[in-house]
Parts: sequence; structure tokens; C-alpha cells
Amino acid sequence: MKSYISFNPPKHFDAFLGARMRKSLKGACELSGIAWVDTFKAFPDIAHFVSPESEGKMKQARQDGCKCVVSCGYTEEDTKARFFNFKDEDNELKAKSLHVLNEADLVLVPNEAMKDKIDNAGVNTRIRVLTPGVAMTRFDGLSQAEKNLFHRRLGIRDDDSFMIAVGDYDDQESIEKFRKLGEALPLVKIVVFGVREGHGSYERRMRAISKRLPKNVLFTGLVDDDVYRSALVGASAFIQLARKHSTSTSLLEAFASKTAVIYLGEPEFDSDLINEETAFMIKNEEEAQNIFASIYIERVNRSIIQAYALAKENSIQNLGKKLKEIYEELLGESEA
Repeated sequence: MKSYISFNPPKHFDAFLGARMRKSLKGACELSGIAWVDTFKAFPDIAHFVSPESEGKMKQARQDGCKCVVSCGYTEEDTKARFFNFKDEDNELKAKSLHVLNEADLVLVPNEAMKDKIDNAGVNTRIRVLTPGVAMTRFDGLSQAEKNLFHRRLGIRDDDSFMIAVGDYDDQESIEKFRKLGEALPLVKIVVFGVREGHGSYERRMRAISKRLPKNVLFTGLVDDDVYRSALVGASAFIQLARKHSTSTSLLEAFASKTAVIYLGEPEFDSDLINEETAFMIKNEEEAQNIFASIYIERVNRSIIQAYALAKENSIQNLGKKLKEIYEELLGESEA
């Protein structure tokens, strides 16, 4: 059995969610004995897509007799791999996405909430829930130099407390929440990794945003994977704002890094991972101060232990086993 896993991000996005999703699927295939290939010339049995920009390749896959699988809703923070339109309040499925999903033989989603969302949006293809996998070894055994990499790259002193998050420079509501978080935590640097390419307009947008933020809040561009891992491992906390889509991939990485997670808002699309046992849940920005209060420290430490255990349950090894079963079932149906 061979799987063609398709996603080719632009240069400035080669370390973000779409690319990491592709690497995760490849790693899962390797661990479960599935050969993955980069070309249709290798005669794959399965073609697996992680972006709606796949119509042409999906057409070729069908012509070659491949079964087509699409992972939807795992990478919505990534502007090059998202299936939903973020310009409207309802966060609707793109027309292109709906077409690609209905052309697939199977659609995979991270949770039941996402399954219901795309089902109600008109997806007729069979939908199956598959929690994303996390490579636990990415965060284990980092050397001191690897742990300090983020400090050196961002110019943060070793003894400075910092938190990290992933943001979007087009999301004004989120920017305002980070502003309030910065004001509530004046002694903590908050670094928000943004999802825009490194060109002139991007730099101008960052400068404009920075003028509205407290000095301890830094919006920066995407960074290499080793820098991001260093940031996750060294952070006092990973901040996740409740979104109108799943953020399970980023959450599992934070869990695996043994870093506390602050979750702001109601976890509609993250409720399978987020609860009082796995995260420090807050209703407003001011409550973030409590994570440093002595009465909450034990609670935070317990959440790290529970979250790490949940990450292990969803390791890339377990993803590989489930993915193999899904592929075999799909191919078995075509032979029946």
C-alpha cells in the first residue's frame, strides 16, 4: 500500500501547520509500514490532501485509480491550508473547499464539532473523526543550546518570563484580546507568531499593529521549526484563544512540550482536548494573572501532567495505526 501525501507550501509557510500536518502524516505512514510517495509516477493507492487547493491533483489521482482522502479542519490557522472563509462572521466553508470535499472518497476531521459543521455545510462525502497525531520526540531531550535558541533569535533574556501564541494579523478581535492580555500581565512578554509572508506589506502591518500594543506584546512572523519548539518548551504558557474552528494540532504540540495551556473562551471546537484537567481555562484576559498565583500553581502543574498524557494517547504512532486501518478499509471497499 502506497500513499501520496500532497501539500507544497510557499517558502515562507514551510514551517507552519499545513507543512507540519504533511510531515505528521508521512511520519505516521512510516511508523505503520505504509510507503509514502511524492509523485503519481510511483503508482500510489491512496492520495491524501490537506488543503482545498488540490482540485487538479485530485483529478489526476482519480484518473490514476487512487482513492482520495482529505483532512479538513486541522490547519485553519494556516492561510495556505484553511478550508473556511474567515472574512465573514459565520466562518463559512469556501465554495472551492466544498467542491474538493465532495469529490473525495473520505473526509477526515479532528472532532465531532467539525464533523457537524461541514456536514451542515453540504458535504455529502463520508466523514470520519481522526484526532491529529503529535510527534512526542520533537519535544523530548532538547539540549540547552536548543532550549535557548528562541531567546537568542528573539532577543529575550534567559531569565525573562514569556508566553507564546499563534495569531492572525487580519483578526482584529484576537489582536485586541492580546492587547488586553499584555496589559493584564505587564511583567510577562507575550510573543504571537503571525501567519503572513515576509514581504513589505507584512512588515508595515506588523509595525502598525505594534503601535497599538503594550511593549510586552510582540507580534512576529513565522519561525523555523526548531525555534518554535524551543519557544514551546521554554514558555511559561501557551495561550490559545477560542476560535470558530479546531486548534487541536497546536494544542497537542503544547501538551507534548509539557507547557501549561491558557485557554481563553469557550472551547466549542476544542472540547475533546480542553477542560479544567488539561488547561487553565479563563473567561477574560484579567484572569490570566491567576496562573502565577500560589493557590493555582498546583492546579496548573496537574493540568500539564494530564495534558501530556492526552498527547501520548494521540501520539504519531497511534495516528499511524488508525490511519492504516482507514486506508485498508477504504481500499478494501474498492476491491469488494
